[in-house]
Amino acid sequence: MFERVLYPVEFTDVSITCARALKELKRYGAEEITLFHAIEYDSAKLIEGGIVDVDKFISNLREKANKKLEEVVKDLSRDFRKVSVKVTATLDPTIEIAKIENDFDLLVIPSSSRSQLFLGKTAEKVVRSSKIPCLVLKSRADAGKSYYEFTLRNMFEKPVFIVEKTGGDFFKILEKLRHFGLKKVILVRITELEEALEGKVSKEEIMHPLIPIPRIVEILSERWESERAELEKIRHHLETKGISSEISISFGSLEKCLERISKVEGLSLAICGRQNFDKALKVVDAVMVLN
Repeated sequence: MFERVLYPVEFTDVSITCARALKELKRYGAEEITLFHAIEYDSAKLIEGGIVDVDKFISNLREKANKKLEEVVKDLSRDFRKVSVKVTATLDPTIEIAKIENDFDLLVIPSSSRSQLFLGKTAEKVVRSSKIPCLVLKSRADAGKSYYEFTLRNMFEKPVFIVEKTGGDFFKILEKLRHFGLKKVILVRITELEEALEGKVSKEEIMHPLIPIPRIVEILSERWESERAELEKIRHHLETKGISSEISISFGSLEKCLERISKVEGLSLAICGRQNFDKALKVVDAVMVLN
């Protein structure tokens, strides 16, 4: 399933350290790793900055990039059938990744080295627009390679599946993940309170700070039963495929729900769509985004 992996690499400590930990993906069927580095440039700005020969300047940067990645390639080549490097000079790295991503089965991206919770504008844009599964890893400033190795090695131990829709593609991917150690998953459905009350009470009743919302217990109970019935169908389907599951339904914040589950169960991975991956990353060390 993850035979061909694409890893956009920056020349930060986090990005390089995480790249070296990719050897753990071997256990999930990875055979080929492509390290992609984008040289972002604007010819007009370079000329304004005093660069006369833009082509030569970019060529030198490309050569330096390849040299910087030589050691990483050497390390990974011990474990994978093929390790390659693709260095591209471009105005927009997102466009270049989109051109080649369909040749891969998985895209792996660590969160920004400046903040463990955020990807950075380019990386976030890549995840939100990608058409293939993306594995986002939370970075930690004080973490070494062993942290990322542990995260990758154990990510299917205690996963949650944030149910945003019941599309067949989600089921197919979950079924395939069973071959890589996914034996049990917590099915999570989060509903915003306003969404649950929409059409049941007026906006004035929702917004009024002093008047209790009429029939709120009854309305939320009905919604809870409806959500549970849908998740039970998913659970039954997964169990026929050899994956056991539990159900968690909450109203309000996804982060608080995941924090609550983490305290009781511990969480190794959140599986979700593009809508919620950034929220999940605040709590879980690894998020698999099913695009």
